Amino acid sequence: MRRQAPRLPKSRRWSGFAAVALITLMVSCSDAGVRLSYDIEAGAKRLGAAEGATITIEHRATTSWPEACTGAYDIEIDRGYATSDGRGNFKLATGAGGLSVRCGDGGGSTTYHLRFVEVPTPLRAHKNADEPAFLELRRERGKALLVGLR
Repeated sequence: MRRQAPRLPKSRRWSGFAAVALITLMVSCSDAGVRLSYDIEAGAKRLGAAEGATITIEHRATTSWPEACTGAYDIEIDRGYATSDGRGNFKLATGAGGLSVRCGDGGGSTTYHLRFVEVPTPLRAHKNADEPAFLELRRERGKALLVGLR
């Protein structure tokens, strides 16, 4: 006769379910600034390794839940970079700034993009509702640089 595994009490089963649901929600939800940095990360990974390689990334701040911008939005990306210690940890350079996406109903900011690109000069853009932003990356001296925003 085969023995069945003991069942957890109902309260323990619900707490496990709640923990999985919360983690899923946390992973799937992000603000507009973080989503922009994810687009920059993806673009930096697609950027060729050859000196002078370029890529243009299209970003829409109005397409993702829960904190999409439903109207006009502003993007501000400050200069800076981060260095890796080789173990997955990054340190921001002194004076490095982040990026922010601002809109009437949300937005957000982060420095996550600096793991993947260096920003040599501040970049700013104002976009109307549903208007995409285009970011330009270029490979120089072996680094991925974020050099344009329109």
